[in-house]
Amino acid sequence: MAESYTERGAAEAVAAWGGVAGEDLALRTYTSRLIGSDPGLVLHGGGNTSVKGTLTDLLGTPSEVLWVKGSGWDLATIEPAGFAPVDLPYVRRLRALPALSDEDMVDVLKTRTLSSTAPRPSIETLLHAFLPHRFVDHSHADAILALTNRADGEALVRRVLGPTVALVPYVKAGFDLAKLAADVFDAHPDCEGLVLLHHGLFTFGETAEESFRRHVELVQRAEAHLAEATPSMPAEARSGAAAPAGRVAGWVRGALTRGSSRAPVLAHRDDPALLGALRHARVDHWANTGPLTPDHVIRTKATPLLLRSDPHGPAEVVAAEIRAAVDDYVQRYEAYFEACAGADAQRYTRLDPSPRVVWWPGVGLFASGETAAQARIVADLACHTLLTKQRAAALGPYVGLSDQHLFDMEYWSLEQAKLGRSAPPVLGRRVALVTG
Repeated sequence: MAESYTERGAAEAVAAWGGVAGEDLALRTYTSRLIGSDPGLVLHGGGNTSVKGTLTDLLGTPSEVLWVKGSGWDLATIEPAGFAPVDLPYVRRLRALPALSDEDMVDVLKTRTLSSTAPRPSIETLLHAFLPHRFVDHSHADAILALTNRADGEALVRRVLGPTVALVPYVKAGFDLAKLAADVFDAHPDCEGLVLLHHGLFTFGETAEESFRRHVELVQRAEAHLAEATPSMPAEARSGAAAPAGRVAGWVRGALTRGSSRAPVLAHRDDPALLGALRHARVDHWANTGPLTPDHVIRTKATPLLLRSDPHGPAEVVAAEIRAAVDDYVQRYEAYFEACAGADAQRYTRLDPSPRVVWWPGVGLFASGETAAQARIVADLACHTLLTKQRAAALGPYVGLSDQHLFDMEYWSLEQAKLGRSAPPVLGRRVALVTG
């Protein structure tokens, strides 16, 4: 669980950052780091936080602003410079619009950020702005998602978390979600948090401590329910797993490279808990039910590749089975793309159809990325996904989002716009030998 809020920690934050950023933003930074310290709440840039306050310009004119986490910053290490000051009265007026395109929303946030050196505001800025509270915290807490990602998720959340939260149906992040969440809050003005189905948790308060403590308390209630419902989960000894992983890793990487001149970097995980989960009777179901939150689909794709080959079998047989499995995955991905894109297929930039994550009972988990750092991030997300689905199994079958919802996130225009912005190094992911 996240580190505890302490008066000493808060005082140290104010001493470190208050002189330049002000007390509210210093405390906002402190509690954001507390949330970011817990991988069960956010991973690798996930989640966002904000505080509303006043910014005085060079002429001495004060303006109401929303300091919101900027894109590219991680809550675990964020500093005051990682929050973008957005013109709060203006962006709040956007709620009156009947619709707002993603591109127009991004343009507004860019032009209404009151500092040229600030990062790009979070894509969920409007949701923070439309809520009335000074401090707002948002995470993708595993325990909350374990409750919501079920057929009876809404009823279960109400039973476990009680009337202190209001529920928001799933809508892709952006203007529509911000309006819907604000409407739900207006209908439940006494709530202390919003649970966004298949997405995560928002809490709020008049102080950084109040919002943070509400967040922790709600997640702890969800954790307690999971702990009560979940039997002791068997782990599998790692003994003997490292050898087959070393034997087959090259074949996995080779299969993922087919049709491309650029081989990925692989990260491998085989801790006992993960190996135990891969032996679970429901692993086939989990492999076909999507990520915990749609934010992950950009890195992990909607589903992993589940291999069933004997890693100790004849080399040519195992390698051929891996290639066949990857080919089958690619065909299924292409069918998913065609079905979800429909008549608009030409306007999308097609992504690499190869799997990003490979589950292999007895061997472990492989994750691929363009760099070692990216592969590790994918591995972290994939491990949390599998272990959380296992923990939630005692509550009943896991239910993910539809293919269309996942496609809409994976091929979101704001993500598609990032493609092609930077060219990879010429020799990236290759071994270069220079002789005398």
